[in-house]
Amino acid sequence: MIKSKWYALHVNSGQENTVKQNLKTRIRSMNAESKIFDVVIPKRDVAEIKNGKKLVSTKNFFPGYIIVNCIMDNESWDIIYRTPGVISFAGRSTKPVPLRQKEVDDFLSPQTEETVNEIPVVENIGFNIGDSLIVKSGPFSGNSGYVVEIYPKTLKLKVMVDLFGRETPVELDLGQVSKI
Repeated sequence: MIKSKWYALHVNSGQENTVKQNLKTRIRSMNAESKIFDVVIPKRDVAEIKNGKKLVSTKNFFPGYIIVNCIMDNESWDIIYRTPGVISFAGRSTKPVPLRQKEVDDFLSPQTEETVNEIPVVENIGFNIGDSLIVKSGPFSGNSGYVVEIYPKTLKLKVMVDLFGRETPVELDLGQVSKI
């Protein structure tokens, strides 16, 4: 029995969902379910900062690519390659090259709540080291200072504030401060 393998397809960027749907339709209409088993858009949860809050959203892991699990032969190659939006099979060879198992495992591994909590923030949180700011709330309210460290995972800043005529480092939440 021939074993199926995973292949990466280069597709029109931004049209991954459409290409996936087109390919699934072609597979059904050409009765190729026994050769082409799955079409996946690799996605990952990513953290972003919006209005000072950490939000987790799902984004394409590799924009412009989808992966397909199939038994590669001339018929399955033709069905896949002639699907609207498919540019080519990924790789440098003229013959489709299957993905390594480790790559497939990385693409298809489900994210647990623990891994989602460990997601690094991918967008700027709105402050840079050296930015001047004012503390809006908390025990240091009304004091001004400047950013010395940024902690995007915890949405905190280390700020040097002037307390009793002396610069003192304090850790503050993003919601406690605003730029001057």
